[in-house]
Amino acid sequence: MLYADKAALETRTKVRLLSIRERELELYVRNCRAVGNVSSIMAGAAFMGLLYTGKKAYFENANVLAQGLYVFGLTSTLCLGLELVMATTAITMLGPGLALRGPDGSMNSAVDGILVEFELISRILNVNIQVFLATGAAFAFLDASPNLFCSILVSFLMYACYRRANRCQAAPSLPP
Repeated sequence: MLYADKAALETRTKVRLLSIRERELELYVRNCRAVGNVSSIMAGAAFMGLLYTGKKAYFENANVLAQGLYVFGLTSTLCLGLELVMATTAITMLGPGLALRGPDGSMNSAVDGILVEFELISRILNVNIQVFLATGAAFAFLDASPNLFCSILVSFLMYACYRRANRCQAAPSLPP
């Protein structure tokens, strides 16, 4: 009787731990999907910016440095965004599959693996946002802005967004 109670207690504990890990898995997958959506929108915006570089007078009349920074920023934003979309898609497809269909204990390894990959994805997303903001600052110095005051104002707003993104990235997090 005592062994049966012990086995039942162990089973209930395992089931509770698995339900906690399952909720963690759902949280990370949901966050990965959100990052993938944001990254796809940013990549689409960068692609549209690249499409219209040769067709607009503000780009053709700008100096070579501003043109180069603008195209480099758009290309970097596009590439980083597509990398993030691919990574988040792979995580959301393969992570739950490993957790559900893997051998015993695969839920823990899947959640831990997703957490490690999500930290990398968060860093890449931060770099992508900063490159996107720098591209906005380069755009402000093209001939599209009406005067120098507008260019400085847009650059200041981009810097404020950059500082805010860094503050959010450096926010204290819970220990693993």
